[in-house]
Order: sequence, then structure tokens, then C-alpha cells
Amino acid sequence: MLRLKKTLFFSSSYILFIILTFLFIMQAVLFSGCERAYLSDSKATFASRSGSLQEEDLSASQTEELRESRPLLGRHVRINVPNRPLADILKENNIDPGSEFNLYIDLQTRSLLFRHEDNVLKRYRIGAGRNTSQGDKEREGDLRTPRGEFYICSKVVYEKSKTVKEGNLGTRWMQLSYPNIEAADRGLENNLISKEVYDRIKEAIEKKETPPQNTPLGSAIGIHGGAKHSFPRDWTAGCIGMYDKDIEEIFDYLKIGDRVQIRWGEE
Repeated sequence: MLRLKKTLFFSSSYILFIILTFLFIMQAVLFSGCERAYLSDSKATFASRSGSLQEEDLSASQTEELRESRPLLGRHVRINVPNRPLADILKENNIDPGSEFNLYIDLQTRSLLFRHEDNVLKRYRIGAGRNTSQGDKEREGDLRTPRGEFYICSKVVYEKSKTVKEGNLGTRWMQLSYPNIEAADRGLENNLISKEVYDRIKEAIEKKETPPQNTPLGSAIGIHGGAKHSFPRDWTAGCIGMYDKDIEEIFDYLKIGDRVQIRWGEE
């Protein structure tokens, strides 16, 4: 009887070992595929949109930087390319820190490109609204990040990480000009807003002011800090979320009125 129990114990242990080994191998294969896809996508993003950074910049050193980050599935991993201070990059390219800069945000790759004119200087990993993959923002509370042309309409520095009911804003906040004209057009067509509200939005955008923030289209859309490694890929209520260190690095170079484009891939 004792021998039978020992046999059953070792048989069960062996089967469990086989199952755990199989699961470990599958996870490794899945992770490797996701990592290769991310690296490939990163190179494609820079090759298509970079002026001062060329494709060869990602062939060795930058690819290694991405690999060293070892992104975890379902986590918000901090990855910057190049992984050097932005101040040094400006100096290397003989760009005056007081120049006019702009941001290009690709929601498909969850990337924020800091640009001088059309030249990409540095790329940052971002998080978006939790339902962003479902489409463009349509109304308040849909947890989607809006797409289109915007400008920065206000900037705020928090000495300590700021928390609101919608989540963590981190140490910096830059409000964007949402709702924009495109959102107002859709809202009027879908009877979400009146003609009077539409006209107020249009007037604010034409004057480069902050558009009305009390409409059914949504409000308080911006770029802020507060990201953590433990967060999922998309973790905001509709804003662009960054790590505090990253938004702090770009914050002082950007001014009220600077252009921000938000797109989904090549749309």
C-alpha cells in the first residue's frame, strides 16, 4: 500500500512538472513574439517619421536599449529612444532650447514623439484611455483618447504627485484643446450639443483659447504624469499618461499654443 502511494505521488509530481514546463515554454514563446513585434514596430515608427534620427540609430544601440527594458505582458513599461537626456539631444543637433517644438502621438504604437519641426528628437512610451482601441472619443465618460489636431491650452506643475477621482496626474499637467472642431462637428450631427455650444467651441478654437469644458463631448483631456510599471498598457480616463520623469523632461520646452497631433497609425 505504501509503495502504491509513493508511486502515485511521484507520478502526479512528474505530470505536474511536465505541465508547468509546457506553460513556461509557451509564455516564453509568446513573450518573445511580443518583444519582436514591439521592436519591429519601434523601428518602423522612427524610419517613417524621423528626420534627425535615422533607421540605423535603432539597429544596434537603441534596439539593445529596448531589449534591456524587457517589457512585461500587460504592463506599462517605460521605454525611451534614444535613452539619453533630451537636453543632450538638442545640443547634439544644434537646436536652441527656446525653439518651437511639437508633439506627435501615435495611439496604435502608444508612442509620443517629441519633434522640432518635422524631425523626431525623442520617443516616449505613453498610456491612453482604457477604451481607446474601440475608436475615437465621442462623449463624456467613454474612456477614449480623442484623435485629431490640438494645441496646449494650459500647463500646471504639481510639487507632489496629484491625484484626482479619475486617477493619478503625477507631477505635470498639460491640457489640450478638446473638444476641437471635429469633435464639435460630430456632436452637432449626433444631437449631443446645440448650435449655441458648437459656436462657443468654434470661437474658442479660432482664438486658441480653452474650449468649453462642460459639454456632453467630454472635458479635461490632456497629457499628464503618474504612470507606474504595475499599470496596464492603457490606464487613463481618456488622457495621455506618461511617467513623471518623461513629462518633466519635455514640459519646459513646450509652450501654450504648441501643436499636438494625435493619430492612430497612418490614418
